[in-house]
Amino acid sequence: MQVMDFLPRDFTERRGRRRANFLCLGLTGVALLALAGVCALHVMRVFGASRLRAVVEQQYREAGRQIEQLKLLEDRKAGLVRKVELSADLLERVPRSHILARLTNALPSDTSLQVLVMSSVEVEVPVLKPTTTKEDGAPHRKAAGRSARRRSRGGRSSSAWTVWP
Repeated sequence: MQVMDFLPRDFTERRGRRRANFLCLGLTGVALLALAGVCALHVMRVFGASRLRAVVEQQYREAGRQIEQLKLLEDRKAGLVRKVELSADLLERVPRSHILARLTNALPSDTSLQVLVMSSVEVEVPVLKPTTTKEDGAPHRKAAGRSARRRSRGGRSSSAWTVWP
């Protein structure tokens, strides 16, 4: 059986072109929407990355401030430790005035002090370390090859007195 078409040929051609144009227009619209979606996703990622970068920069600035504060505190601590060491070295266990008073009180009644020189001297004491035991079981100590600097009077320097006639 043969199909008969009563529509003019240019009408069917126009209708086919119109359908093709709508199809192309729809595909173009879908492609543009997809492209807009990809661009929007990219922009959101860029803004997210910039926010994350701003947060990280803020954390770095805060860490830098904390490091600077730590350095200042360490410098201050070093200064205080130095002051404490100096004051500990300058302090005497027994004030020199007490030593002078005792010395003058201990002098015989017919003598007097005309010149007194007091100076501090550090004394080196050899360090003894335990080694093998003796035959009787007691530990045997011998002087080590090195000397340690020990200060008398609780870690302070000892004083030497000279009395001049």
